[in-house]
Amino acid sequence: MKVTVIGLGAMGGGMARSLLRSNTISEVSGFDLSTQLVQSFYDEAHAAGKSSPSLSSELTVENFVNETTDVVLIVLVNEAQCQSVCDNLLSIMREGSCVVVSSTVSAAWSKSAEAKFSDKNIQFCDCPISGGSVRALNGEITIMASGEPKSLEYIDPILQAMGKEIH
Repeated sequence: MKVTVIGLGAMGGGMARSLLRSNTISEVSGFDLSTQLVQSFYDEAHAAGKSSPSLSSELTVENFVNETTDVVLIVLVNEAQCQSVCDNLLSIMREGSCVVVSSTVSAAWSKSAEAKFSDKNIQFCDCPISGGSVRALNGEITIMASGEPKSLEYIDPILQAMGKEIH
């Protein structure tokens, strides 16, 4: 499974690093607007044998997500950031892939996003998180996962790698 984590801050960076330890995740890439965070994560993923073949010097979502991406995990600060990213993902991701939002968003926003992705046959899960950056790095966060049963089953290896308590 190929995963791209969008947002490599304290929580997203820890969650991305916990995915590097999973045997079921074959490739993890990380996107952020900080070149330093992206380079640091790429180096760690490369050392773990789970990086993409090369690192793009241009920081755009399109250079980190493509038709081979299975899951995009979004860990951003607010709805506006998520909306901007999701608008791009709608034209990039392939049918059957999945978007997982682990950001603070309203139920109304989440339902609207799910409908837009569903129209493109892209799975969507809203997975709020709790636990802090240390627990994120250790794969011990609490995840409140919601979505269609087949979508939750599809992302279960990711949830298991990142979380200790999954509801």
